[in-house]
Amino acid sequence: MQREEFLTKIITAVEIEEVINENSILEEIEEWGSLALVTVLALFKTNLGINVKASDMRNCKTIKDLLDLGNEKYE
Repeated sequence: MQREEFLTKIITAVEIEEVINENSILEEIEEWGSLALVTVLALFKTNLGINVKASDMRNCKTIKDLLDLGNEKYE
């Protein structure tokens, strides 16, 4: 899976309505919250086959930080 494809899956699953990119700040995204965090944790597991710790996700400030958690699994 490509990095951009995974971002699209996040946008769809979390139902983000605004235009975002890797520089978007997570706390400024209206739909970002605890349910979004759990949803993205599941996406990492089902799409990339990795278990990401919730604490690692909470340390992410931007979309780039979030996507970087899956770096070793992108094609």
